[in-house]
Amino acid sequence: MKDQRELVVLSACKTSVGEHKKGEGLYSITRGFINSGAKSVVSTLLNVNEKSSSIIISHFYKGFANGNNKSNSLRPAKLTYISSNKNTSLASPFYWSSIILIGNNSVINSNDSIWQYLTLGFLIFSGVILIWFFIKRR
Repeated sequence: MKDQRELVVLSACKTSVGEHKKGEGLYSITRGFINSGAKSVVSTLLNVNEKSSSIIISHFYKGFANGNNKSNSLRPAKLTYISSNKNTSLASPFYWSSIILIGNNSVINSNDSIWQYLTLGFLIFSGVILIWFFIKRR
């Protein structure tokens, strides 16, 4: 596709979970974005805690500002979260291990309007959290 995206961030619950089709593999939201031209997707394997995932994703985005590739942005984000919650139950893998990177691991060039992508990703993430919170309250 002409309009390929470098990175899609899906930080809602179970965005890498889907239906397994024999001979085809896993059908999930993540696969849909990859098939639509996204070069890589950050998604989740389990239910996520919105506070911990927002902290990790924020640190993940900061890694791009430092010129890191995708995995060298995600791993330190998780380690920062773990070290800031050392000796508490918040350091449990439940809070950080579900977030994964699938696809291309390259550095995103600043010429690709990275801040527009990051802002859009943050707005989508915030919207998903607000919708989830609204539904949970009902």
